[in-house]
Amino acid sequence: MAGGILISYLMGAWLPWDQLAWASAGFPALLLVVMIPLPESPAWLLSRGHTADADKSLKWLHHQPHTPKENIPVELKEMPVFTSESTQHQVSSNENSRSGFSIKELFHLPILIPFSLTFTLLIFQQISGIDAIIFYTVSIFHSAGSQINDHLATVLVGLVQLLANILSLFLIDRAGRRPLLIASGAIMCVALAALGTHFHLQKHGMAEGLGLLPLISLMIFMIGFSIGYCSIPFLLMGELIPEKQRSFLSSVAGSLNLGIMFIVIKTYHDLKNSVGEAGAFWLYSTLCLCSCFFVYFLVPETKGRSLKEIEEFFELSQIPKKSNDRNNMEEKHASEQNTTDTAIEVTTKTTSTHGRTNVTATTIQQNKRTTVHED
Repeated sequence: MAGGILISYLMGAWLPWDQLAWASAGFPALLLVVMIPLPESPAWLLSRGHTADADKSLKWLHHQPHTPKENIPVELKEMPVFTSESTQHQVSSNENSRSGFSIKELFHLPILIPFSLTFTLLIFQQISGIDAIIFYTVSIFHSAGSQINDHLATVLVGLVQLLANILSLFLIDRAGRRPLLIASGAIMCVALAALGTHFHLQKHGMAEGLGLLPLISLMIFMIGFSIGYCSIPFLLMGELIPEKQRSFLSSVAGSLNLGIMFIVIKTYHDLKNSVGEAGAFWLYSTLCLCSCFFVYFLVPETKGRSLKEIEEFFELSQIPKKSNDRNNMEEKHASEQNTTDTAIEVTTKTTSTHGRTNVTATTIQQNKRTTVHED
């Protein structure tokens, strides 16, 4: 994506908008052509019970007549086709039961919580203002009165974004998800605050000598975005959402993410006209700061954990609550049982006491009758 944005910036620096549109249309056409020979993914084929096609797909992807065991992803190794000589019917039934989708299960907390975390991260990704900046980079530099040509400055920002994305490839599995997301939000917060400050000083005629501040601010912003929020929310989408609901909820989250992107881009000019350019970027900066607190307090670290372990983490997190509820029910039942036992005991004692009283009274009456008879 960063490479495509840079290519668009380069073409936009030389081509009018209509020719740029025709040139950009060539890339989706190329995508259509190169997608034709690609096979379906092995995981999808196995979920439908097509083990032979899944094996062919793996061989095609690895360009080897026989796929070595060590090259097979862990999730595929766990499937029956790689662990035993199960029949195709057994594979189909097992995989269909594993990947069965249920609307009812969507409302369970072990599913709602990871989906909510993922979707919130995608929201923070967009309300950081990233796409407003990408779409209006040239106009932002023009408004800021940059000392460098607007298109050249835009190309430099795109180049920095591409290089920072390449750098992030070597950081994600070393630094972890949470530290990078927090660092990403903090860097973007500072960069946008600086850009907003430039527009504020410019409005009051105090921005002399700060002509490079917009360029430096946006470069730093792109570095911050690239090392974290550019890719990690999508990565966590595949790690946090449970396997059975992953396809459906990932589609929902992706669609909502694009919808929010549309809103951010569409409202940028209205926001700028309402609170000024300084206010708009300060608002984006504040939202980036909020994302740091959200990640720090709520988002779990998934580095080094398998998908199964992550799924079990959210399931086990609900056990204490269920155990407490169960314990409370048991305590309530025990209390009711104790109350019942006490009532029975009191009743028994009372009955016993009354019984003794009656016996004593009867004995006295009998003694009286005996005395009278003897007299």
